[in-house]
Amino acid sequence: MEFLHNRFILGFICLIVIDQTSKFFAKNFTQIYLNSGISLGIFEKFSWQILSAIVVFFLVAVLFLLRDLVAKRPFIMGVLFGSAVSNVIDRLLHGAVVDWLSVPFVGLHNNIADWGITIALMWLVLTELGSRKNAT
Repeated sequence: MEFLHNRFILGFICLIVIDQTSKFFAKNFTQIYLNSGISLGIFEKFSWQILSAIVVFFLVAVLFLLRDLVAKRPFIMGVLFGSAVSNVIDRLLHGAVVDWLSVPFVGLHNNIADWGITIALMWLVLTELGSRKNAT
């Protein structure tokens, strides 16, 4: 997979290390929530094994289908995939995703990987829109 650039690997590893380290400390110093579902708790009735398999299959398929975008925006895509894989690691270690950041006024809980996914997607959309605008 020659499209997996060093910047992809850097973003991928950085997000996993930052997220897993934050969860390690959160488990010792703050209240954590175990999210057995996906994104705001949907699919929480499925077992963690099935959810993990679905997520891994989805990530591999998206990585293959978006390989041109991975080559074009390697760091952003590394952050995106690293964030998703970090949540899969949680499922393998804990049977659920460890959430510890509270979103004020809405009662939601998430983690750095969730924010990594959100920010990477926003960053990707903005950079792609900007590059298309410059191309015209």
